Amino acid sequence: MRIAFDAKRIFHNTSGLGNYGRNLINSLEQYYPDNDYLLFTPRNGRVPFKPASSRILYPDTNTPALWRSFSIIRQIAREQPDIYHGLSNELPFTMRSAKCRSAVSVHDVIFRRYPEAYGIIDRNIYHYKTRFAIRHADVIFTSSQATANDLEQLYGADPGRMVVLFPGVEQIFYEPAEPSAVTENLPTEFFLFVGLGNRRKNFEIVLEALSRQSESQRIPIVAVHGPGKYASAMRLLTTQRKLEKWVHFIPSDNAGLRALYHQAVALIYPSLYEGFGMPVAEALVCNCAVLASDRSSIPEAGGNAALYFDPEHADALADAMFRIQDDQFRANCIQKGIAYRERFTPEVLAGTAMDAYRRLI
Repeated sequence: MRIAFDAKRIFHNTSGLGNYGRNLINSLEQYYPDNDYLLFTPRNGRVPFKPASSRILYPDTNTPALWRSFSIIRQIAREQPDIYHGLSNELPFTMRSAKCRSAVSVHDVIFRRYPEAYGIIDRNIYHYKTRFAIRHADVIFTSSQATANDLEQLYGADPGRMVVLFPGVEQIFYEPAEPSAVTENLPTEFFLFVGLGNRRKNFEIVLEALSRQSESQRIPIVAVHGPGKYASAMRLLTTQRKLEKWVHFIPSDNAGLRALYHQAVALIYPSLYEGFGMPVAEALVCNCAVLASDRSSIPEAGGNAALYFDPEHADALADAMFRIQDDQFRANCIQKGIAYRERFTPEVLAGTAMDAYRRLI
């Protein structure tokens, strides 16, 4: 079988959609090496991804900005794949003229659920591309059943064409924890918070829950973040709430994050909406207990292993933070996570995708 992929995000996104694509390609190459895999990308990006056997193809046009949406169809016709898979919510608008089957991965519809997070132009572009892809793809991969439900509700997507394909957890999180400089100078016990990218991440509720606890009840928070306005705003809010000595803001790469998961009392994940909730799955792989929001797709990432709470009620989070400190209860949660995390392995990722591909041929 020959499968072509829109691989722009693989080479240009360091996390999120980039990780999704890289995990899928690595898994397919490992478990189904007899297939031909073609990676279409408009140019080399900032991620030095080196696939084991996939061929990388670049534009044959002077207008690479429009290539993925239009003129790529000439190269698809020339390479004659059995399937073309758009990995990030879109297919070429000329896809109907291709002599191959098509698949698209739709990760979320944040631009519809939280439109205020996007400018009107970007919001309309995402909406139009997603709507077109859903209408014309032979199979629609979603990162969760919650996203599949969103697509059915918002776009009338056919449930019979949708396949839930949980994103795979990166290999580094399966490796044994090693000492990391990231954990130096941190408290012996701490709760971990991952991702301060935007308001949906809902760090405010963590600060509110912390402020409602007496100092004798508190366990510090370690918040892993990158650059951005929301992270800066949360630093300021922490100072305003006089919680500086209880909250540690740090950057981290994946190796450091792995060490943090292994050391934390639990991950706190109070997000209001996600297409999946990757930190929850990463925590389970690292034998870390999880306190998670009960919204959208997040219970699919945590299964029966996480302790859920209403992310709009600080008292609910404060209660969960207290309960997870019981050693036996936390150990039971971790044990459940060992079983539940099996659905996120590279073998399951590759097998689910390949089963869907084969049904198209």
